[in-house]
Amino acid sequence: MSTPDENREKTGTEPLLDAAMAEAQDAGEPRTTGRRAMEEALERSGQTYEDLTRDEDADRRAHSGRRSEPEDATSVEPDGERYGFAFDDLFRLPLSLMGVRPESCHLTISSQDLTVRFGPWVVRSPLSNVAAAEVTGPYSAIKAIGMHVSLADRGLTFGTTTERGVCVRFHQPIRGADPVGLIRHPGLTVTVDDAATVATRLRELSDAGPARAEP
Repeated sequence: MSTPDENREKTGTEPLLDAAMAEAQDAGEPRTTGRRAMEEALERSGQTYEDLTRDEDADRRAHSGRRSEPEDATSVEPDGERYGFAFDDLFRLPLSLMGVRPESCHLTISSQDLTVRFGPWVVRSPLSNVAAAEVTGPYSAIKAIGMHVSLADRGLTFGTTTERGVCVRFHQPIRGADPVGLIRHPGLTVTVDDAATVATRLRELSDAGPARAEP
């Protein structure tokens, strides 16, 4: 009966080692000679003995492309800090029909700009145009879930949960609801995962320069 070690997939050097060891044992040579055969096999393969003692679990993760740790809601991308949206399971299906899914929704803060993608909608503004940012909520589902434009002040909402979000106010109204920009929004509410951090970062970075209108 085979053992678990016999059934596991062998590394790239093990077939060479097995062959060398078998050759040494067939010739009736002592174990130390087998070790020399192993070293010769390693030399032919271009690897070292330390390569064989690497953590196998880490090696399998590297080859399979899986991460050893869970994805964080916040990540540092080449183009800036990226924050995901907090999705309420109750609204995932209707939101997905609008093209709004976790992989298509994120807020990115670069050194100069704020960019929010919400499915097919995209909002961009210079950070210097941010007048205020604060954590708000809870919200009414009728007014917060999905893309909404307030009839009272034309504020724009990108919502995926009713729990909390960040309300961003701008010096100069930005476009977002329609691609042409006929409607301009003085504020934007986004239900990002780490609302407190996003609000703090926007307040910190928006103080860097004078306000300027979005192009």
